[in-house]
Amino acid sequence: INQNKYTLFSGDLLFILSRDIHSLRSQDCKENGYYVFKIDPTILYDPSNSSPYKYIIPFKLNKENKKCLWRKNELENSEMLKALNNVISSKSKDIYAGDLIVKINCMNLLLCVLREWNNSGLCDDENITDLSTLVFKSLEYMQKNYMHDITAMDCARDVGLSYSYFSRQFHKIIGKSFREYLNMLRCNEAEKLLLTTDKSITDIAFECGYNDLCYFISVFKSMRGSSPSKYKRELLSDKNIID
Repeated sequence: INQNKYTLFSGDLLFILSRDIHSLRSQDCKENGYYVFKIDPTILYDPSNSSPYKYIIPFKLNKENKKCLWRKNELENSEMLKALNNVISSKSKDIYAGDLIVKINCMNLLLCVLREWNNSGLCDDENITDLSTLVFKSLEYMQKNYMHDITAMDCARDVGLSYSYFSRQFHKIIGKSFREYLNMLRCNEAEKLLLTTDKSITDIAFECGYNDLCYFISVFKSMRGSSPSKYKRELLSDKNIID
């Protein structure tokens, strides 16, 4: 996940955020099996709450040091394991209101993750309040417009703030400048296109918002350690990669 490697064993849980770049490699064994749960964090949305995105924001940010791996022994007798088992059970059996059971248990699972992150100091309430009114909107704007020639000034204008105040708050909360985060977002999208399409490097650069091919290659290399073409060759040369 995002160039961090994890070895998984039976009973482990791996938590992947929506913007995380990830792949799975199978070791030498006859069979591998795993459950995949795709949960939209807006399931936590409460329109009656004055800060509706307070609990959604942590799942939208690619902050470093977020716990993403729970081992089997950590899950034993935990609320997380109970929630997972309830989802599996309700989906495999014809249970009344099964879809509601799934929703409740998915919310419970996200709650458990939030609590662990909060205990680690990664869900600062003061910052989250700011995020709900500022950063969430700016991140959504960036996600929708990263393919265009957008600037911090454009984003600040979109959320109704001055450029200087927006830039300071963005860096304070995200831990990256607007440009650094935009490049990370664009490189993540470029990596997806590299691994899932046959598009040329030039087309991918333009599609991800880079008008200068040399600049795109330079940025990508600084983030991934190799040029786009070399990066693609190295990853796809391993036939065991599963996207």
